[in-house]
Amino acid sequence: MVFSGNTSGSIKSASVSTGGTLVSYSLWNRTGGAIVVNIGIVISSTDRYIYSANLAAAGSTGSSYYQTVNISVPKDAEILISTSGSVDYYFTVE
Repeated sequence: MVFSGNTSGSIKSASVSTGGTLVSYSLWNRTGGAIVVNIGIVISSTDRYIYSANLAAAGSTGSSYYQTVNISVPKDAEILISTSGSVDYYFTVE
């Protein structure tokens, strides 16, 4: 499953109906200033944050972030992104 797009607030993915593993994600700041992006997994309506990224202004060093991970995503859980600015995102769940 791929979860990708742009958000300027918070967004949740569709439920991961069979469960799986979050294997990687990328973030790109599209804002003129620095932003904070929080990433989490929602399990039974409970947010569990797993990472917080500080991204520099768009077009500058540090304005994007990529990470390879191995995080278990339980059946019917959702991926949550909340940001203080505009961010493009790309998540891969296998």
